[in-house]
Amino acid sequence: MTQLLRINSSSRLAGSHSAAIADAFEAGFRAKHPACTVITRNVADGSIPFIAQSTIEGFYAPQENLSGDQKAATALSDKLIAEIQASDTLLLAVPIYNFTIPAALKAWVDQICRIGHTFAIDLLP
Repeated sequence: MTQLLRINSSSRLAGSHSAAIADAFEAGFRAKHPACTVITRNVADGSIPFIAQSTIEGFYAPQENLSGDQKAATALSDKLIAEIQASDTLLLAVPIYNFTIPAALKAWVDQICRIGHTFAIDLLP
């Protein structure tokens, strides 16, 4: 089954242009994939915290050696990464605030960008 992951990042509850554009895309997607599943996550609601020291420590510790605190600190990141990995299409509804993306969206990006999980680094000698 096809899955769409929609990330809303506008603080505007009404009148958001980015949400209106995403609504139009989602309607077209649903028309093309009538049996699809859509997961909608509103990062502007404060549900995604900024990265903390314990989160960073958990990101860089070997998974088999994570402490209970580190497991708790990385649990949200694990959940968000699982949402992306289970989805076929990612829809980002992003306004521009002060010439950049909202801080809430950046917090989501920080949670999903993890070495060995969502990207790899190959350093050349």
